[in-house]
Amino acid sequence: MLVQGKRNPSTQSFLRINAKGNAAKVLNGGAQALQGIKALQIKLLLVRIYDEDSLIGDILTSLYPEEFKRHHAYSGHYDEKTGAHFQMNGNFVRCS
Repeated sequence: MLVQGKRNPSTQSFLRINAKGNAAKVLNGGAQALQGIKALQIKLLLVRIYDEDSLIGDILTSLYPEEFKRHHAYSGHYDEKTGAHFQMNGNFVRCS
């Protein structure tokens, strides 16, 4: 929410990113847009499906300098035969 051209610090903003393996690119490209975000939810890939996919480490590397810390992570997609997880969902909150 903008108030007279400035961000309203009392507004709590939440962002959900579902970028099909390109979340790190979204985070890096939209760093200024993250300034008003207090919490976000993002898919975290544990294995690469396509060569350009961002893995969990890429996401954490993008989020920690922005002072986002993991609040909660929960299971996403997994192989029913082996039980191996290849994607999970993570909730992050800004600690500043």
